[in-house]
Amino acid sequence: MPWFGARMRRAAERFRDWGLEWKVFLMTSVVILIAVPLTGAFSFNQAARYIEEYAYNAADRTVSQLSANIGNELKNVSDKLYWINSSDELARAIEWSQNRSDETYSVVFNNVFSLFSKASLSSPTIRGIYLYTPRGEFFEGVPAARKETDFKETAYYKAIKPSSTNRWVYAEQNPLFVEEGAVIGLVSRPATATGAVELDNYLVITLRADYFERNLQSIQLVPDGFSMILDENGRPILLSSRSEATEQFLEQAQVPDVSGKPSFFEVKLGDQTYLVNHKPIPIAGWQALVVQPKKQLLVKIAYIKYFTVLLTVALLAFSFFMNKSIARWVTLPVRRLQRLMSQAQKGDLDVRFASESRDEIGELGGGGSMNCWTKFSGC
Repeated sequence: MPWFGARMRRAAERFRDWGLEWKVFLMTSVVILIAVPLTGAFSFNQAARYIEEYAYNAADRTVSQLSANIGNELKNVSDKLYWINSSDELARAIEWSQNRSDETYSVVFNNVFSLFSKASLSSPTIRGIYLYTPRGEFFEGVPAARKETDFKETAYYKAIKPSSTNRWVYAEQNPLFVEEGAVIGLVSRPATATGAVELDNYLVITLRADYFERNLQSIQLVPDGFSMILDENGRPILLSSRSEATEQFLEQAQVPDVSGKPSFFEVKLGDQTYLVNHKPIPIAGWQALVVQPKKQLLVKIAYIKYFTVLLTVALLAFSFFMNKSIARWVTLPVRRLQRLMSQAQKGDLDVRFASESRDEIGELGGGGSMNCWTKFSGC
């Protein structure tokens, strides 16, 4: 591009005609314009990367804590199930259901009632315990609280019938008893010394769902963040909050399917990006999720960004001011020497150049009593 080369040559020629002060100022200003913004950008990127990594790790620790808390509570209930299965009261109830016991139903019921009461009192999450046998049923509570629903018509039976292992079942209303609120049921086939595991007997430990919801609500999250529990089918069963944002997220993000996804991933909805962290709860086959708006999670990065921009602008203004002052201070002896030489050219041979410094300018203008004109005229 010939025209560009010509322009550059003309610019270089004009630059050569500039004063020394402006040359020094321009050259150092170019360095400042490159160095200060680059330093600010590098500092911001490093700080942003560190804060983002810290925020992501904090979110991962939060979901790990949530998964561990709920997993531990479910394990405690599983331990209660093992304790009930190993009890003499349950064994006698199974024997009675097989017509292998002469005890009356009321005696067996009272013994089982006492067993279930002890288990419930030892755990704040247990709402009730129920035992179904073909000959009769046993439970903790008054008979009036029992619904008329047949056990084999409930979601508990539908979940355990095709399964050979214990099942955790969430229900918005208790399928067996008259009471308000959602429940979580641990459904199993009683395992006793009589070999009743193959018989048509079923044991249900009902848990308070609100206890786990309070656990979710106790997790510290950023504004508009929420946590949830997904069952083995990826269905949200427990939520820390049911706001409009939560419902919109569940409807549009389709996040319940977290199988095969990394421990954290991002979901974009409109102009909002969410960070989703998830951890399994192995004992129940569930998933614990923590969902937080990335903008809120990384709000400190935005603060650092604005602070970096303001600081960079302030440093540039201060640097240009200092640069101009330094350029003037550095070229001041040259300007003085130039003025003295002009006076000497006009015939004033008594001018003298005095400099306190011993740099190149001081050496050039010095020379004891030799006048300035004599020194530069070569006389």
